[in-house]
Amino acid sequence: MSTTDAYQPSTGHAATGVLFFVVLAAIFAALLPGEADPGNRAFLVAGACLALGMAGWRGTYLRRALRARRS
Repeated sequence: MSTTDAYQPSTGHAATGVLFFVVLAAIFAALLPGEADPGNRAFLVAGACLALGMAGWRGTYLRRALRARRS
């Protein structure tokens, strides 16, 4: 994967990506208390963890974009 500036997302694009995955994780977490089936609960927990992981991954792009704006 290239790390040149040409391939880096803008600050707004990176922030939108982080926000999307945080909201997705919140939706999965909100659905969890009402679910009785253990299989569905496992899916919701795994989905929330994966979404938070993706938000963290997109957060690296946000940090890079913010750092580039400062310099």
